[in-house]
Amino acid sequence: MGDLNSYPKEDPLLVLTDYDLARYAYYKIAHSDYNYLGTTLLNARTITGFGYHDPFVNQPDTGWTYSFKALGRLDYILLSPDLLSSLVTQKIWHINAAESNLVNNSRQSNRNREINSSRVGVGVSAMRNMTSVFSSSDHEPLFIELK
Repeated sequence: MGDLNSYPKEDPLLVLTDYDLARYAYYKIAHSDYNYLGTTLLNARTITGFGYHDPFVNQPDTGWTYSFKALGRLDYILLSPDLLSSLVTQKIWHINAAESNLVNNSRQSNRNREINSSRVGVGVSAMRNMTSVFSSSDHEPLFIELK
């Protein structure tokens, strides 16, 4: 659970979820023969994933959790096969990533804020200083409910 810094079809997520060499025959995941200490790895080839399930995978229109020049997803809650049948609902709370840079202090330099304030007016400063759950991060929170 969390920001895995990988998009859904990149190697880390494929290995954690549904990677199967037969299914992804066009795409072989190979690891380095050695780790950074020079020790030989136990398994240098991946032929199958760990089988965790991503309950958000079938939400193409609302399934994004991050925005940087385009919408994408870097955040996950992965369920073991045993927990999948207990899933009641899943939700992405869109309160952060789509927030305007005008009111989001974490995404602009001070110089850009000064320019926007001079162009837009007095209310911008008040909006930026409001305390709420919105613009609390540059990622969207994910929620699941299990029975």
